[in-house]
Amino acid sequence: CQKFDADWLICLGAGFGVEYLTKSLHGAEVIAKADDDLACLMLQGPNSKRLIHTCATGAPPTSLPRFGHGLFSILGCEVMIARTSYSGEDGFEIFTERQDATYIWRHLISNGASPVGFDAIDIARVEAGLLFFGKDMTGLETLTELELDFIADESKREFRGKTAWQRKSKNPRHKLCGLSIDGLFPMREGASLWVNNSPVGKITSCATSTWLGRTVAIARMEPGSVTSKRQVKVFDDGQCYAEGRAGIICSRRFYSNV
Repeated sequence: CQKFDADWLICLGAGFGVEYLTKSLHGAEVIAKADDDLACLMLQGPNSKRLIHTCATGAPPTSLPRFGHGLFSILGCEVMIARTSYSGEDGFEIFTERQDATYIWRHLISNGASPVGFDAIDIARVEAGLLFFGKDMTGLETLTELELDFIADESKREFRGKTAWQRKSKNPRHKLCGLSIDGLFPMREGASLWVNNSPVGKITSCATSTWLGRTVAIARMEPGSVTSKRQVKVFDDGQCYAEGRAGIICSRRFYSNV
């Protein structure tokens, strides 16, 4: 399939991809082509493996390792599939021609898949502790501050940002962590966190998880205040809770089934 004849595919969701790639050109001459004919269907959840089997007409996409990708045939349509998800469940992202997307979508729905909107996906990604660009990170943080050091290999040759990362990782300005709040109390992004009558951080993302039975959040805090099981007070400026809500610092991976 000519659509997928490149050696790699970058899927961007924050709108800064072209700007970032342009800065990385270093004088290289490239040809850029805009194409709106590529669609992405995100199939996620405990039944995703069963559902992907119902439409695979060749090699099974379930043979892919986690984060692997490859070309497959789905209902006779040639597609690229990546075994990735934006939740705490296994999942598959199906990249297909726009005219085939509706056909595949209808098949998945008729075989038991449930369509969901972005708000539902946002709850699932907070439960899994996955970050959202523009909320939990802005591009100015280091991997250490985001608790993402595992994605970079210091033994590799020089790569963009390596020197700055190594220098700044020694003195993080803040750290991201999880925050568990008993009960279902919607909290706004920006709600302040306090310990011993002093502000120590803010909530960056929050979700009321009905099936976990609690409110879960990702928070940006002062490094010295991030201690597992430490209790903090949460004050949402939009709510009149004089005593604040009690929260417990924890891992931000509230749920994972992968």
